[in-house]
Amino acid sequence: SPDGRMLAASTEWPELASSSTFIWETDSFELIAEIPNLGNLNGNSLAYSIQWSPDSTRLAIPTGDTLSIWDVSNEQLTARLTGHTQGINDVAWSSDGTQLASISHDGTANILNTSLGNVQVTLDVSTDVSSSPNLAVVWNLDDSQLAIGVGENIQIWDMTTQTLISTETIPNNETIIDLRWDDNQLMVLTPSEVFIWETTSRQFT
Repeated sequence: SPDGRMLAASTEWPELASSSTFIWETDSFELIAEIPNLGNLNGNSLAYSIQWSPDSTRLAIPTGDTLSIWDVSNEQLTARLTGHTQGINDVAWSSDGTQLASISHDGTANILNTSLGNVQVTLDVSTDVSSSPNLAVVWNLDDSQLAIGVGENIQIWDMTTQTLISTETIPNNETIIDLRWDDNQLMVLTPSEVFIWETTSRQFT
């Protein structure tokens, strides 16, 4: 969790056709919660991208085509999104915790209002998403832009107008594994290298 007090991990139980997300305290290593993973797509209910809210009070758990948001303190489900038609590969909270972006192999990215529990915006990311083994999504620090990694390409979206403003291809043409945004630098992780994309110069270093 962002405050360093908790650790979450998802485990699947094939023999039970179910899976759960477990939460431990990092100081005592005591198991403090077990949350059921609600989604199931083609028999797969494992959560591949568990994301804490910025204030460490909520946990976003994508399983299959379902995105669930849980209040960790009382283990209560606060929102459940079933808007995607294929598996969700990554999710990202906005810095203020009011929005949650999800990227799916159905070729769309949904922006969820975490208070109302509904989809505010759907972005048409790509018709080629289904062929990409991994997808990634991250907000910039003021939540005005969204970066989406699809294959070897990064899409930069203006979230004020919900328009695609730039598409960048990473130098080694490898699949993007993860994205991190810090000030004017976007960190791009690939299987063999880490690249930094400068948002002001629009150059890789």
